[in-house]
Amino acid sequence: MKRNLFYPTQQAQEIVWVANFINKLPGYAAALGLTPDQVNAAVADGLWLLYIYILQSWLRAARKWNTSCTSALTAAQTGND
Repeated sequence: MKRNLFYPTQQAQEIVWVANFINKLPGYAAALGLTPDQVNAAVADGLWLLYIYILQSWLRAARKWNTSCTSALTAAQTGND
């Protein structure tokens, strides 16, 4: 998926952007013609992305796992840790 120019490319900036989005969207709902259900769904998606899985806990765990797998492969191939 091609990134839009308004969405940051660095992870630290993405966290700030998503937090700003979920905090401000309810205040712009009427002007944007969004229903309460639409706002609640967008905020819930943002919270899931921000706090639960992708940007914080899941990504860190995936990177740590990747490093562990590389180390295990190197040890198996060379006999060195």
